[in-house]
Amino acid sequence: MSPIDIDALFTPLPPSPLQAVSHPMLTERQIRLWVKRDDLLHPALIGNKYRKSTVYFRQAVAQGITTLVSFGGAYSNHLLALAAMGQQVGMQTVGCVRGEVDLQRSPILAQCAAYGMQLIALTRQAYYPEQQQMSVMLQQQLQPFAPYLIVPEGGTSAACVADVSRIVDELAIQQACDVLVCPVGSGGTLAGLAYGLMQRHRLSVTQPKSTLSQCRLLGLSAAKGYTALPMQGQQALQQACAADADLQQRLFNVSAWLTVDSSAALNGFGRIEPAQLQQLCQLQQQLQIPLDYVYTGKALLHLWASMQQQDHWIGQRVVFVHTGGYQTAALPCQN
Repeated sequence: MSPIDIDALFTPLPPSPLQAVSHPMLTERQIRLWVKRDDLLHPALIGNKYRKSTVYFRQAVAQGITTLVSFGGAYSNHLLALAAMGQQVGMQTVGCVRGEVDLQRSPILAQCAAYGMQLIALTRQAYYPEQQQMSVMLQQQLQPFAPYLIVPEGGTSAACVADVSRIVDELAIQQACDVLVCPVGSGGTLAGLAYGLMQRHRLSVTQPKSTLSQCRLLGLSAAKGYTALPMQGQQALQQACAADADLQQRLFNVSAWLTVDSSAALNGFGRIEPAQLQQLCQLQQQLQIPLDYVYTGKALLHLWASMQQQDHWIGQRVVFVHTGGYQTAALPCQN
């Protein structure tokens, strides 16, 4: 694992690669598909989590703070990425875990601990992100780590939007597309993509043929019931646009080009049936791209089926953003 210099926190990583997908179905339906491999952005920091979390380390450095505190479950990509980044830049991290901290039963938490993260178990009643107010008990538990910077669950806030929007900047150089697709959890990545596309849409006023100026955005939620940007991502995007009247107006009309679909969630967040798992494994083998069963796998499986069945995909240029995740939820496929 190559160390990250503190100064590197202020310098974006090179663009993640764009991988073209070849398949007879795509050829037959004249669909061009690329996968934006953000899972390859950094060998240890888990794709979009690097883009979403780096800003908080920069804030901590600017404030002279050396400890970051955040929240997640026992299988949290976010906590793992935060722990890995903390180890590499020499900053302390604290993970407040919803539920029991059992290192033997949760290899993710065990790895967090190996990276030096201090772990605190919280009941659902005391879990800060769900209660919106930090309990006195949690304040007392965190007191030994003060001063500290709180990082939102999943890393999603207005602070991360600009960093995530760099995906769009990279695509503007790499490949024009008609539809940009990504998995959705807390909505931070989708908010960043929307922010970046609004900037590109703005260019269409003066540069009608500017790259991505007509691109639409499709978010495939990992949780059931979502038909719009999740609240955490929605608030982040609204706050990021607050100082720009033009972006606020574009955000008001966002439903014209941004769609959120929860069909990819299947039976619910993190749930997968044996038949669905078999389909995911087949798709992973066909595409030779590692997937996970929480975010990227189910989202790409849904997109693939839709492209097979729905005629509106014919002739479209599609980019799917691979946000990582298989480091913590790899498909248990047989070779």
